[in-house]
Amino acid sequence: EFIKYCKQHKFHGLMADDAEYLAFDPPRFFSAHSLKLTMRQTLEAKEYIVPQLIEDLKLSKDKLCALLSLLGNFVLPQPELYDYYKRCGINQIISKVSGEEVVKKIVDSLQNLPPIKNNLDEIAAHILGHKDDKRVPKLKKSIQYYLDGTKDNAIKNKIKSPEKNKNNIKGKNDSLESPAGVDDFKQLGSETLNLNLQEKLLLDDNSESGSNTFHVNTQTSSLNQLSPNRSVEFHVPEVSIDVVNTAYERHTSGLMSTYLYHILIKAEIKLPVVLEDEINHEIPNIHLFYRQARQMVYGILFNLHHAHYLAKSNSSQKVELPVMQVREWIRDKTNMYKHCHLVKAEPLGWGVPTVHRLWFG
Repeated sequence: EFIKYCKQHKFHGLMADDAEYLAFDPPRFFSAHSLKLTMRQTLEAKEYIVPQLIEDLKLSKDKLCALLSLLGNFVLPQPELYDYYKRCGINQIISKVSGEEVVKKIVDSLQNLPPIKNNLDEIAAHILGHKDDKRVPKLKKSIQYYLDGTKDNAIKNKIKSPEKNKNNIKGKNDSLESPAGVDDFKQLGSETLNLNLQEKLLLDDNSESGSNTFHVNTQTSSLNQLSPNRSVEFHVPEVSIDVVNTAYERHTSGLMSTYLYHILIKAEIKLPVVLEDEINHEIPNIHLFYRQARQMVYGILFNLHHAHYLAKSNSSQKVELPVMQVREWIRDKTNMYKHCHLVKAEPLGWGVPTVHRLWFG
């Protein structure tokens, strides 16, 4: 994903300290370890000439993927490969052997193997010594991970964004209808939230929405506290399918805050744990301090002004304006993400265009 991002946005190169990037054919590859600030007030780093490096190793692209897998990664950790290293002639503890020697020994063991792409099962079994070895599926998965990320395969394995359909609109209930392909990626970029509490959300009888000013009273800044005396039915506000599609595409490409997509499809946000001085009573919790600002952001995202305008224009009598709420999960000493706060979206006080108009004109 990182390499794909660099290529899509035409980055000139990549600075890192991990050999795995070699498999993904970066534009240019610089060593982060050698980065230094000189007396001439310039930044200098060493560049690895990747094509020359691969040529010197005398490896094809698929065998380079095997080499990187055999160096150990998150799929097949290095400790599980110690017996393989011994067969390659590395008899010392791997951490005490130079990286150059380890690479040379593994490369030598791969030289006489047939092409890997079409013989992945046989090659993995041959490398590990037996087809029934429990590590064979891991090695295959590891090699395939790098093969899928190479230049030739990157386009084939690109995640498709959900199809746009201007006539579809999200439903109002909890079982939010998602565009095709979105369900598998709802948890991307944000932590998994406990959605089992969706059925029963408890709201304090005395809770009131804050005003549009940013004044915070430390005794009442909690706004919407939880109480065991009253349950509240919760609905996800309607969102245009075009807005959801755009948010999804930008979310998966790392071009938008990870919070926005989750707010749009689930109407909830999980705020991170922060280090604060609990003894200081002059400054409230930072999440509570900025809650009124977030309420106005919710109002923009869910087109609160437009909803109020439609409610007023469609009835000559005094009507109850629609209320839109977002679940905020905040962790503190008394609430370890077990309960959420229902927070009302607030208008900005002036005619805000819909998100569709703000984004698409």
